[in-house]
Amino acid sequence: MAVDDGKNTPDTGFRHRPQWLLAVAALAAAQLGFAVQLFGGWAGASDDRPVLTGRHPLHQYHAGIGAGAIRDNGTASAYDPHFQAGYPKTPVFDAPARIAEPVYLLLGRVDHCPAAYKTALLVLCGLVPLVFAAAGRGFGIHAGGTVWAAAGGCLVWWSPPVREVFDAGHLDLLAVGLAFVLFLGGMARYARRPGPSGWATMAAASVVGWYVHPVAWFGLFPAVAVFYLVSAPRHGLAWHLGAIAVPVVGLVANLWWLADWAAFWWVRCEPTDGTPADTAGGMWQAGELLRLVSAAGWPTLVLAAVGLGCMVRKERCGSAGGVLASVLVALFTARWGEVGGTDARHAVTGIPALLVLPAAFAAAEFFKRMKIGPVIGAGVVAGLLAAAYHPPTASFVSGVVPPVEPLAVGLDDSQAELVETLKSHTTTDARILIEETADEWHWSPLLAPLTGRHFIGGLDADGGLEHSGIELRNGKLAGRPLAEWSAADRAEYCRRYNVGWALCRTDDTAKWWAADPTAKEVARFTHPSGPVVLFELNRPRSFVLSGKAVVERMDRGKVVLRDVVPDENGKVRLSLHFQKELKTSPFPLAMTLAEKDPHDPIPFLTLDVRAPLSRVTLAWKR
Repeated sequence: MAVDDGKNTPDTGFRHRPQWLLAVAALAAAQLGFAVQLFGGWAGASDDRPVLTGRHPLHQYHAGIGAGAIRDNGTASAYDPHFQAGYPKTPVFDAPARIAEPVYLLLGRVDHCPAAYKTALLVLCGLVPLVFAAAGRGFGIHAGGTVWAAAGGCLVWWSPPVREVFDAGHLDLLAVGLAFVLFLGGMARYARRPGPSGWATMAAASVVGWYVHPVAWFGLFPAVAVFYLVSAPRHGLAWHLGAIAVPVVGLVANLWWLADWAAFWWVRCEPTDGTPADTAGGMWQAGELLRLVSAAGWPTLVLAAVGLGCMVRKERCGSAGGVLASVLVALFTARWGEVGGTDARHAVTGIPALLVLPAAFAAAEFFKRMKIGPVIGAGVVAGLLAAAYHPPTASFVSGVVPPVEPLAVGLDDSQAELVETLKSHTTTDARILIEETADEWHWSPLLAPLTGRHFIGGLDADGGLEHSGIELRNGKLAGRPLAEWSAADRAEYCRRYNVGWALCRTDDTAKWWAADPTAKEVARFTHPSGPVVLFELNRPRSFVLSGKAVVERMDRGKVVLRDVVPDENGKVRLSLHFQKELKTSPFPLAMTLAEKDPHDPIPFLTLDVRAPLSRVTLAWKR
């Protein structure tokens, strides 16, 4: 059989069958219709109520910080003094936030903006049918047949296993999965019809893949190796140079933030207090795959097997091999690997998405031979549109298109009560120590923008940030059991970190603080996860540990001090963690020093100031 090189074949693309572009656009509209149901409708998708499901609150918080850092400094990292006595917000610690940052910038919004984050989720969902349609064309599916690829991608996206990943907030894994699909389609087209369209598709996918998840992107290597070994002998030097240029383009386009990613790799750590990390690669079992297969549907597997056979018969072995290699990588990763610090079991959720393409190939060939493809395809598009926007139709087809369960959006009564309590009973001149428990508050990162206060704890529920070692977590304060702390030790801890309030979530911790003569209970209320008690500590409050200064500003952008007077050693020690990227002005009249502390793995920030200064500014510069 002759190689399908694009010659002497009928024109079946979108240029000659533009009506199918309308069908793909209709599927994108249907996908958006399903997506807005995550927020209860279009009004909920555009209001300022934050998404509280899973780790989405952390991503919303960091996306605003990251967008502001990119806009103001052109860097992917920033210094956040609102939590953990100051820590670097980096691309390493919270990769999913990076997915939303471009949307924040495009909308001209930075810092806390739930509406921008929800728009980012809508954009991610809306790209699904477009990506699968483009990949389908790359695989050689005719324009009408791309409906099957796009519709299959939408159904997989809303399947329960993928929804679990979405609800948990692993947006980087979902986005890199879409980049995988798009790259495989571009790769197949580049092999069949060498030219700018296939190359540009691969290059675009490479740029996105490197951006959203560099570690997972390496998982594409086996598929590329199979593709190259099968396809390379048929092409000349220009083709080879173009193929080599694709990963280079993706890497170079991302160097601006990969430098930060490499520089701050150390900020992630394994929890040392028994807190379960978000990794479970060794716990994966065959039952997980069976559940995934059931969600995808056995007919999809059968169609995929037929489609792979058809692709081999049409001498598209490189494309078929790339799909199979990617499936095997997903299985291997789910069983034995790890994906950049996230649960490796999620890798199996990409298998149905990969199989959608050969399944769509088989369906397109079948309906083409039966001469009923356009009618059935139009019916599928109309059905999905109706299910997305017409509730009775959605109920009727719920067995095929599962209803979209809404995310938790907006504060409930107990959360709103806590926010108001903190705003009325605390001030900005000291920190609030939040107790972390096994029943984590994933929404607590939003306390900083909602209250304007500073916290120790409440940011990283999994304890995977090195700066989290100073927290009150699981009956331990800074890694030491509460029973081992003397009154003097506790007072020194509160002085060092300028703790003015303690928010207790367990009875034992509340009793421990109640025994402190400086602590006074100022609020108590019931939260669904248990009782919450707020203690106010009667102690001097200052973010300046030695010397004198008035904190005029302390936020993502800058730390500004006025009336700075050094101690007898010419130093001003601050209750902030040191980061060498914090630069002082005026320099060299004030310079930052790292002062090691025996109780904290992160040094404290000290200013070398030889004479009094009216004003000192510390700004993050990379």
